[in-house]
Amino acid sequence: MKRILDLLRKIYPKYAVIPLLTVFIFNCFVYYLPKLLLMLGIIGPTHLLAEDTVANVNSIFLGVDIPLIPVFIIIYVLSYVQWFIGFTLIARESEELCYRFTAGEIIAKAICLIVFIIYPTEMTKPEIAGSGVFYTLVACMHFIDTPMINLFPSIHCLESWFCLRTSFYVKGIRKWYAPFSVVFTILVFASTVFIHQHVLIDIPAGILVCELGFLICRFTRADKVFAKINEKRLNKANRKDIPLEQQ
Repeated sequence: MKRILDLLRKIYPKYAVIPLLTVFIFNCFVYYLPKLLLMLGIIGPTHLLAEDTVANVNSIFLGVDIPLIPVFIIIYVLSYVQWFIGFTLIARESEELCYRFTAGEIIAKAICLIVFIIYPTEMTKPEIAGSGVFYTLVACMHFIDTPMINLFPSIHCLESWFCLRTSFYVKGIRKWYAPFSVVFTILVFASTVFIHQHVLIDIPAGILVCELGFLICRFTRADKVFAKINEKRLNKANRKDIPLEQQ
């Protein structure tokens, strides 16, 4: 355990600890709270996007007839690696960028939570008729996400878009990382519908919410919250390292 903690201290600057922990904890809260509220009967009924017309959008845009392509489960799962790398790089890039992007991301997730509670959505899942490892993995993913009511907007697409946006601010590896992020993010978007985890309208909704989070953060300067918290925390930690007679 000590070795793991030492490794984490080498990877993540001190100023990034609070923002990243806040993002992780709040993400779990946003994901699981609507499911809990549904199970308790506090929210509902859910809206079936595969049968609904959201804002008069027709079934073609919803992507009801998109075929199941189970191999895209690989991209869908690898997106978690993209998120880990994206958050790590932006956290290490600079203190200012770390605060700005994590604060914007948290605001975007708060918007998602409001939508999940006010307008919980799900989609009609097709029967997994095929056989093989990819079909099995897709079936497992569908089972893990049950009850799946946090579809609109897509957090999966929101997070990958976040990593794409931050990739243009990462120095040193920008020449290959940014173009790679563009391609991989598009593949993540495709994977969400090809393995029937989302419908098409969830993708632009995730992008829009992410951008809205950044915009609100910019005008409210919500990133200053992390700056103030860390200023107090780090100053307190530094004072502990100073002998009492010198304080």
